Amino acid sequence: MAVLERDAGAPPAGAEEIWGTWQRKGVSQFRLPHFFLARYNGLLDAELPEVKGALVAAGAVRRNPVLDAPEALRGSAREEDGVFGCMSGRRCVVEAAVASVAGGARIWRSGETLPSQGSSPGRPLTAACRTLPGSAWAGVRR
Repeated sequence: MAVLERDAGAPPAGAEEIWGTWQRKGVSQFRLPHFFLARYNGLLDAELPEVKGALVAAGAVRRNPVLDAPEALRGSAREEDGVFGCMSGRRCVVEAAVASVAGGARIWRSGETLPSQGSSPGRPLTAACRTLPGSAWAGVRR
C-alpha cells in the first residue's frame, strides 16, 4: 500500500499533541467532527478491520440510528439492523488512527516524485491523485 500525503509532517503519537499541536494547512476542516455513514462502517469491517479497531481505540463515537431509536418507533430489533452502524470523530483523531495502522505503508510527502508502478489485475494503481495545482486527476482507474 502507498499513501500520497500533501502535508510534510507525520501525525504525532499522543492525544494531546494530535489535538493541540498537529497542523494540516492543506485541510481546512481538520478540527471539525466527521460523520461516517453506514457504508463506510461496512467497508471498514470488510476490508480494513484494523482501521476500525484503531478508530474505536482512539475514541470514535459509534451509533446505530435504527437500533438507537426507541423500540416503540422502530419495532423489534432485527439481525440485519446492524448494517446501519455509523461512526464519528474529529478529523485529526481519525487521521491519526488511520495513520497508526498505515504505519508500514510507504508515504510520499509533498514534493517527492512518485515511482512508475504497474497495478495488479482488478486493483487500481491509484484511487485518486492530483499531481499539481490546477492539473487533471491522474492515475484514476476503477
